[in-house]
Amino acid sequence: MQQVRYDGAYTFKYSPREATPSFNMDDDVSDEMKSRRIGEVLELQKSISEQINRGLVGQSFEVLVETESKKSPDEWQGRTDGNKTVIFPKSGNNRRAICQRDDTARRCRDALRHR
Repeated sequence: MQQVRYDGAYTFKYSPREATPSFNMDDDVSDEMKSRRIGEVLELQKSISEQINRGLVGQSFEVLVETESKKSPDEWQGRTDGNKTVIFPKSGNNRRAICQRDDTARRCRDALRHR
């Protein structure tokens, strides 16, 4: 993970799946060990994602506005063409006004860890 430096990772604890060769194999890893391992992977990925995102601060991106931010009614949430989530202040009374304007490029001012 440290060498490849993915933007994000979808991780899950192992669990047997029917119709797979491993379904009938013994699971010799305790649930506690699985939890510890996945926790380590998630912490490493959060750190990598934060480093990558901090490298974007100061750059401008075109953003497709998707919805109002979940954390503040004063902000929009959208995505770049690279599928990065962007939260930015509202600059009008509604989303349609922002989408119809030509100034949808937003400058990244801060970066957070992947959640």
